[in-house]
Amino acid sequence: MLEDPHAATYELVIEATADEVNKLKELFGEYSSMDEAEALHFTRHPYETNDDRSLSGGTDAIINQIYNLLHELGTPDTREFIEHNHLL
Repeated sequence: MLEDPHAATYELVIEATADEVNKLKELFGEYSSMDEAEALHFTRHPYETNDDRSLSGGTDAIINQIYNLLHELGTPDTREFIEHNHLL
């Protein structure tokens, strides 16, 4: 997440309060933790089980929350990008 739009290329622009940015950072942190747990699980259990689907479902739920919040806070171009790419 960048505050300076000129610092790097970006695709999704939002207008958010400090609390909204913190919520988004929290969701990214949850996703990162869940993704790491999923990767560790799959290295130990290479064959899919019901637990694997539960882990994947958890990361999917967090990704959905992230895109919903990005859509809610996004500029018109950001909302259009999310909708056009069926990310909700």
